[in-house]
Amino acid sequence: MKLRFLAILSLACGSAAGTDARLDRAALPGRLFFVAYDRVHAPPPGHPITRKLYVIPASGAAAPIEVISDELVSGLVGYPARHAVGVNLSAGPNRSSFLIDTGAPHFLKTPLIPWEVQSPFSSPDWTTPDAPPAMQAQRYLSTQITVAPDGQRVAGIMGPGMRMCIAPTSGNEPLLCAVEVRACDSHFASWSPDGKAIVFAGAIKADRSSCNLHELFIMDTSTGVTRQLTDIPGDRLGREMREAIVVKGDATDRRHKSNHPVWSPDAQWIAFNSPKGISLIHPDGTGLHVIIKPLGIDPAWSPDGTLIAYLVPHRGAGDKRRFPRRFDIPWVIHVSRADGAGDTQISDDSGALAVMELVWMD
Repeated sequence: MKLRFLAILSLACGSAAGTDARLDRAALPGRLFFVAYDRVHAPPPGHPITRKLYVIPASGAAAPIEVISDELVSGLVGYPARHAVGVNLSAGPNRSSFLIDTGAPHFLKTPLIPWEVQSPFSSPDWTTPDAPPAMQAQRYLSTQITVAPDGQRVAGIMGPGMRMCIAPTSGNEPLLCAVEVRACDSHFASWSPDGKAIVFAGAIKADRSSCNLHELFIMDTSTGVTRQLTDIPGDRLGREMREAIVVKGDATDRRHKSNHPVWSPDAQWIAFNSPKGISLIHPDGTGLHVIIKPLGIDPAWSPDGTLIAYLVPHRGAGDKRRFPRRFDIPWVIHVSRADGAGDTQISDDSGALAVMELVWMD
C-alpha cells in the first residue's frame, strides 16, 4: 500500500527527543490536569483502584492538588476555549460525565450535557456481574464523550456495533454515525478546532474482534464520511496471536496500535501514539514523523501549540512495552517542544502518584 510505504519511510526518518538542552521549567505556561492513582495508599482487596483528578503548574514547581473529591475519575478531556475539563465520574449518583470549571476558585462541577443526550453513549465497563459490591457500583460508564468546540454537539461511541456517532446536545436532531468503522472504546475522539471533523481510533479491516488492531480515522462531522488516516505496522505477530486477532485469510502479520489522537490548537497537526513512538501527522495524511521515541505515550498539546506533554514510565517501572497500561507502573509527566526536542521531566520522581490521563490548560 502506498500509505503504508510512506508511513514507514517517514517514521524511519523521525527525530529522537531529548537531543537538545532541557526546557526552562520555570518558563512553562499554564497548568497540567491529570488523573492518577495513589500507589502508596492502595485500596482494600475487592475495591476498585482509586483514580483522582489533580492539578500542578506546568513548571512542576508545586505539589499536586486534588481538584475534586471524587475517587473514580476517568475520561479526562480538555476544553481550553471553555476553560474547563471534562471527566467521567463512575461512583454512586454521580455516575456520568461532568464539566469542571478550571477558572473557578473551587473548581465548580456541572453536568457535561443533559443526561437524556448522554445516556445512549453509556455502556457496561469491564466489571463482571459477580464482582464485589464495591466494584458493581461503577459498572456503567459514559463511553468517551467529547463536546464540539461550539458546545452544540457531542461525539462518542454508541451501540453494540461500537460506532462513532455525533449527536446534538439538544437531543432534538438525528444521530450521525461512521457506519463502516468500529470505534475503539478505550480511546477518545478529538475534535478539529473548527468542529468540521473528528479523529478517532478504529479497528482496521483485518481486526477479528475487540479492536486488537487499530489505526486513526477521520470523520467529516457534516456528512459522516470516514477515511483511514494512518497505517503504521508495529511488531510482527506470532502465529498464535495472529490466528486469534486477525481475520482468517487476511495477510496482516504485524500489530497496528495507533491511538490517542489529539488535534493541535492551530489545526495543522494531529499528535498520537504509534508503534514507533509519539508521532505527528497532518489531517490530510502527509508529514508523518516521530517526535518522541518509544516509552513516551499520550501526548497533550500546550494551549499555544508550541509544546507537548506526555507520559513516560518511571525509571524503575520495568518493561512497559509489554504491559503499557498495567496499574503497577508509575507514570510520570514529561514535556518537550512540539518537534520532540528538549525532553524535560515535570512531575514528582517518587512514583507515589501514577499518572494515567493528562491535559494541558491555561
